[in-house]
Amino acid sequence: IPNYRAVYGSEVVKDYEIGAKVDFTWGDARGRFNAAYYHVDYTDIQRNQQGQLPSGAFLVFVANAAKAELSGFEGELTLEPNSRSLLQINYSYNKTAYTQWTGNDPLSLFPAGTVLDLSTNPFPNAPKHKVSVNVSYDIVQSDKYGVVTIGGQAYAQSREYWTAFSQRFIDAYGPATLGALSQAPYVTFNARIDWTDVMGNEGLDASLFVRNLTDEIYTSSGLVNLNSNGWAGKTFSEPRTFGLTLGYHF
Repeated sequence: IPNYRAVYGSEVVKDYEIGAKVDFTWGDARGRFNAAYYHVDYTDIQRNQQGQLPSGAFLVFVANAAKAELSGFEGELTLEPNSRSLLQINYSYNKTAYTQWTGNDPLSLFPAGTVLDLSTNPFPNAPKHKVSVNVSYDIVQSDKYGVVTIGGQAYAQSREYWTAFSQRFIDAYGPATLGALSQAPYVTFNARIDWTDVMGNEGLDASLFVRNLTDEIYTSSGLVNLNSNGWAGKTFSEPRTFGLTLGYHF
């Protein structure tokens, strides 16, 4: 059976990072910019494998079957244009690619002993792009009435795959399976109003919020069993949600 060992070894990760933090002023505004670049050499990657014994029985095992390179960039900008407003922007770029991965067919569609190149499979749970924007503004700043802040958040990401064998599934069952194997790119919006020290009562806070403002339908995880049971399941994130909180802290 290709890649079979009675005992599998540890994964090896060599991580290289470089970054910088810069504080700056621009007129009355002040801000901070953080940036980092990373590169990872990832070897002896553990992947679930399966093969057929001479008796005809199937064996499922873990093997150190793959090597990969990961690299990316992360940037964070925080800007305070004045004493009432705040802007935060976060972006990350994540490039992942296997440099080596050969093994038996994870779907068991090829004859036992057949060795396939599996290096074209995308990494699971690793969207290439993620970006979020947060804004807030104090519409009231008063010792008598407290502080009332309105804010909003936008979040977007590119496609995210759920299984380590996504390309193998597509090769075997066709591109129509893409929706079962991954979450397409999506954008969500949140909004809230926070009232701190309500009517001058220190420690008394209230908030009104709405999450997923546009009622976007998207998933946060998935389980794929197309080859064994013919189905794939997904965990859907919450729909548009409204809420009100009231709290007191000492």
